[in-house]
Amino acid sequence: MDGDVAPLDKIVPLAEEYGALVYVDDAHGSGVMGELGRGTVHHFAFHENPNVIQVATLSKVWAVIGGYAAGTAQLRELLINRARPHLFSTSHPPAVVGALVGAFELIQREPERIEKLWENTRYFKQGLADPGFDTMGSKTPITPVLFGEARAAFAASKSLLQRGVFAVGIGFPTVPKDRARIRNIVTAAHSKEQLDRALEAFARVGKEMEIVR
Repeated sequence: MDGDVAPLDKIVPLAEEYGALVYVDDAHGSGVMGELGRGTVHHFAFHENPNVIQVATLSKVWAVIGGYAAGTAQLRELLINRARPHLFSTSHPPAVVGALVGAFELIQREPERIEKLWENTRYFKQGLADPGFDTMGSKTPITPVLFGEARAAFAASKSLLQRGVFAVGIGFPTVPKDRARIRNIVTAAHSKEQLDRALEAFARVGKEMEIVR
């Protein structure tokens, strides 16, 4: 929700100490974190650790449907034979599989797309920090802007839309009370001009609402 990165460097050793497996929901890390977008597990160099399981959706960065689970050969055999979502669902249409393979090949062929994503992310975060917005410590392209009350977040979202920026407000019960925010997601496809336009709109709205200076 907030662009947090789980401290796997601390979690995995602790789990191993107690003989536990680590199950990583990498919905927002797959395609973004690690070398060639291999995910948060790869980012922390635990991709060959048999005690770590990585699962993620394919509906975000990879732009198709479905999901995956990555782990040991024993885990794969267990899921094939016992996982109800696998046993009682149909296979993906060939077009979905083809699109997914194409996305994988594209990232391998053009890794600069991920580099551009992070470049845009850093630029956008800094542009929000300069006037004083609270981005809640986000470390990924998912960049929240804290507004506090839900009414403020929704009003800001409406004002941004009037300025040509689509940014959705999120309030209770999705997030805690008094922690409503607007959730932004930067992509590699954004140009500097588009990001500047969004940042200018945020600055104007923030000043009007007396959120920033």
